Amino acid sequence: RRGRRRQLQDLFITGRNVRYVHIPDDVDMMKSIQNQLDKIHRVRSFSSEGRKEFSKKSN
Repeated sequence: RRGRRRQLQDLFITGRNVRYVHIPDDVDMMKSIQNQLDKIHRVRSFSSEGRKEFSKKSN
């Protein structure tokens, strides 16, 4: 309502605290949702394969 406005790149709010979401007309929601799902999928498929950045020690 009143006070300072800030523009944030990312903000996390628990679902029970969200009442309304204003989405600008120029945002393609289907494309935005698909991009976010792709990011989630990449992170999950990377982590499920295990960490590969370190070579295994040989005895």
